[in-house]
Amino acid sequence: MAESFDARVKLVCLVAYIVAALHARTPVALGVCAAAAVAMVVAVRLKPHAIAGALRSLAAILAFTALMQFLYSPAGALEATATMLVGLACVMVASIAFMRCTPSDQLVATFDWLCAPLRAIGLRTGTFMLALTVAFRFVPVLASEFGQLKQAQLARHASFEGSVRDRVSAYARLFPPLVRSSFRRADRLADTFVARCFTGAGRASLHPQRFRSRDLALAAATAAFLVVAFVL
Repeated sequence: MAESFDARVKLVCLVAYIVAALHARTPVALGVCAAAAVAMVVAVRLKPHAIAGALRSLAAILAFTALMQFLYSPAGALEATATMLVGLACVMVASIAFMRCTPSDQLVATFDWLCAPLRAIGLRTGTFMLALTVAFRFVPVLASEFGQLKQAQLARHASFEGSVRDRVSAYARLFPPLVRSSFRRADRLADTFVARCFTGAGRASLHPQRFRSRDLALAAATAAFLVVAFVL
């Protein structure tokens, strides 16, 4: 269901939600933001372990931010820290839900739509959109290759366990072959583009994005959410 909404509307609604979640200071406003985050999780059928993994990866940043908040704002530090952590958690959950329900091609098309004013003043955004498209397409390829390199090292009895230093050293050995492979792929792709005289200008889509009634309903619901979050 969430995938059927226009990506442009979803991006604008995400930005509005982030503003509301970071602005929320009262328990009622935080509760509304948390309820909206739970609704997003249900709408995109996001697994709890995916949320836990994302929050775990940011645990160090959240802990450092909370420590700075506690040290430099001693008055009401616990309440302010808890408010900040809840707001950041809501932002993280909303961002994960947005990425989950928005395919990469729609996301690039949305960025291309946002760059329309730049094209109107003569800037060439086609090359940037091409680079962005290639970057999105190459992420799963590089992730798969990284997994293959790790499995190859495990087959040679390499260990990725132990102390932090040992694990960092083990993973660092995977990056030189991964970088070499990335450059080889980039060279082949560049040669392909040059051979076809492809510049990235004039981006088109088989299924262009169009605003529908459901998108207007989502925008209206987001506007109502903003009013509630800022008033309460």
